[in-house]
Amino acid sequence: GVLDNAGFPAVVTAHFVPIEGQQRPRTTILIKFAEEVLRRESRLG
Repeated sequence: GVLDNAGFPAVVTAHFVPIEGQQRPRTTILIKFAEEVLRRESRLG
C-alpha cells in the first residue's frame, strides 16, 4: 500500500464508533506502524 511504498510499513484498520444522538457511526482509522518505523523515527528525533 501507500504507507509501505513510502517506507512506513503498517497495519491499517477501520472501526465504526457509535455516536449518541447521531444516526450514523463515526469511522475511526487506526494505523499501527511496524516496530522498525518507530525505532527509525525515534533515532531521527
